[in-house]
Amino acid sequence: MFHSSLFHLLIFALYIGGLALLLKFRTPPSRIIIVFLSAVIFALFHLANYNTLDVLINFYYIPLLILSQFVGALILSFIFWNYGLKYSILFHMTWDLIFILPKLLL
Repeated sequence: MFHSSLFHLLIFALYIGGLALLLKFRTPPSRIIIVFLSAVIFALFHLANYNTLDVLINFYYIPLLILSQFVGALILSFIFWNYGLKYSILFHMTWDLIFILPKLLL
């Protein structure tokens, strides 16, 4: 269900719309608002990782999955703001490799 290009386009449109709404105000949005909005979008985008999960039967797992991705996005945001984009991407790649490598080796 979540493995859909239309789903990703909708989430991206909501993100851009949210940022546009924030920028409509005279004062620029704070870093906290942008980080939390981006973390929510990151979490929703990564629901596509669970394309074998039957959402209607296992709907109670969705908040846990979103929460784990949300926390991961906050960690990546912290790394980005304190060390830069390069280290944030490197951390994300390393984190993914930790979980993908055992599947590739077995």
